[in-house]
Amino acid sequence: MKPQKNLLLISLLICSFALSSVLSSCSSSFMVIDSPKTMPPPRKLDKKPRVALVLGGGAFLGMAHLGALKVFEENNIPIDLIVGTSVGSFVGAMYANNPNSDSLRVLASKVKAEEIFNASIFNSMVGFVTGENLQDYIKAHIKIKNIEQLKIPFVAITSDLLSGKTIALSSGPIAPSVNSSCAIPMVFEPVKMYGMVLVDGGVWNNVAVNIAREYNPDVVIAINLMSVLPSVKSEDIKTFIDVLRRGGQVNAINIGNHNASLADVILNPKVDQFPPLSDAYDKQIYDAGYTAAKEKIEEIKKIISEKVKND
Repeated sequence: MKPQKNLLLISLLICSFALSSVLSSCSSSFMVIDSPKTMPPPRKLDKKPRVALVLGGGAFLGMAHLGALKVFEENNIPIDLIVGTSVGSFVGAMYANNPNSDSLRVLASKVKAEEIFNASIFNSMVGFVTGENLQDYIKAHIKIKNIEQLKIPFVAITSDLLSGKTIALSSGPIAPSVNSSCAIPMVFEPVKMYGMVLVDGGVWNNVAVNIAREYNPDVVIAINLMSVLPSVKSEDIKTFIDVLRRGGQVNAINIGNHNASLADVILNPKVDQFPPLSDAYDKQIYDAGYTAAKEKIEEIKKIISEKVKND
């Protein structure tokens, strides 16, 4: 073997050893929550919901949810139950605590990504965002602790990696429940609670209309932020990360569209042209949500008048 090849091989071995040492020094534990070993029983509603609102996942595209909620407020649409996945869980919990879309929009316009995403390659071998900042943000703006204390009944949708099941959290601590619903695999650390390892609910159920149906509401409205598969070119698929990302997109969109079809009314805001992991297009995304709801509001009113039972 030539000297330069020997030197190259030795250099690669040294680099490999160094990388291995760095990774092994990182925390390999998950975001562990101080919680009971078993999940608390589901929240029992005092009365049958008239309208259940299902908020789908889509990262920063969640601003569209606030636009739609503004239209519902302007037209006195009663929201008696909110079921949220990923960013839909985040928006849903915030709104269930304070049902005022204007105040939430002001709050959202001030938050910066780095306030929530405390990213570092040294955080963990299972995700480079721990979720601590996200939980701290939720606790700072929602002063109550448990989901069942929220003004509007709320369900956070998450996915258990151990059982392969969708998990609906309608009681228990708010911050870790929402964190688990937002824990995008390979980005956020999974959340370990109730004896489960929980990640983003969008892995298996991005628009959880079926969960809302379990509460037997008169009407279900679903907002699907990821109804259109973004177009890509073959040259855009360059790395295994690109393959994983594309596979996740296809899976989430196909399942989300199927589950959304179970709703009485589906809103599909036109947000597919915006990158879901950028907060640079908040106004355009908000407007897209407002427009989508405005276009369907008469249909929503008609369905409510026909289906809602005034007991």
